[in-house]
Amino acid sequence: MKRKMSFGVVLIPVLLIGFAAGYFYLPQLLKEIKSSPQIVWYSARPDLTWQVFSQCKQHVDDADACYQAYSAAVALAESGRCDAQGLKLKYRFKLLTQHASPAEIEKEIDKECRQR
Repeated sequence: MKRKMSFGVVLIPVLLIGFAAGYFYLPQLLKEIKSSPQIVWYSARPDLTWQVFSQCKQHVDDADACYQAYSAAVALAESGRCDAQGLKLKYRFKLLTQHASPAEIEKEIDKECRQR
């Protein structure tokens, strides 16, 4: 006589392995993606980032360069800098990367900087 294995007996270990792998592997992978040398390079050059990503919004020639410029633009928009220069960068890149009115972006930046 053959015994059938229950679906739950197979599913639970698979789910546990999947969650464990995601818990330990995914944060490391995301950290590597965010700290890519190309993204760091673009982040250090905001004017170039602005130029490349603005062109990418019109027409994509190099998808890798567009992704890297976009990632750098988002990092600049979400930076924790609340000094005068940091506020200008945040505003400029939030306008570029978000679909919100200038007034909404100003409110968002004001709220972020008041919380720090």
